Amino acid sequence: IQSAYDQNVGNINASRTTRLGEQAQGQAAQSATLQQAKGTQDVAAQNAQDEARRQFAEIQQGLQARYGGTTGTGAFASELAGRQTLQNLAQTRQAHSQAILQLDNKLQQVQAVGSLAVQDIEDKTKASLDQAKQQLDSQLQSVRDRQGELMSQKATMAAQAIRDYQTQVNNVNAQNASFKQNLFMQQQAAQNQINAIQEQ
Repeated sequence: IQSAYDQNVGNINASRTTRLGEQAQGQAAQSATLQQAKGTQDVAAQNAQDEARRQFAEIQQGLQARYGGTTGTGAFASELAGRQTLQNLAQTRQAHSQAILQLDNKLQQVQAVGSLAVQDIEDKTKASLDQAKQQLDSQLQSVRDRQGELMSQKATMAAQAIRDYQTQVNNVNAQNASFKQNLFMQQQAAQNQINAIQEQ
């Protein structure tokens, strides 16, 4: 029983180790994917900002070549292009921040779900170990009960053996007494016959 219990506990702990390893591996893979997505977002946002600045520079050069830097039209057009570029940059930064925030939220969710999964594995492992211990205790108690029954049967059989022995002793003594009595009577009868013959 103890050997089977030890083997059962070993299997439970081995299953726990395997499940924890799989959980950690899955969580690490999801976290790595989200971190990679954050890096991709960073690169995409930087590229978009660089592209907006490049386009503004091209527009400004075109306006400079067409209107010159001193005319009101050139300055006004350059200001409009700059304002639009700043708006584009702001929208790009905002979109990037929202994307990063969503990825961070998903990363936190992955970590939270991972913690719950680990706790669930630990709880189920503890429940399995408790059940195995209860089964062991029940089986050992059954063995102790059987031992008690055997001890009781042993005492009963010993008492019966003593009674049987005493009965046999009594029977032998009674047979001996009956034999002695019969022998005495036979001797007495023989003696009587001898006496009778002597008298004759």
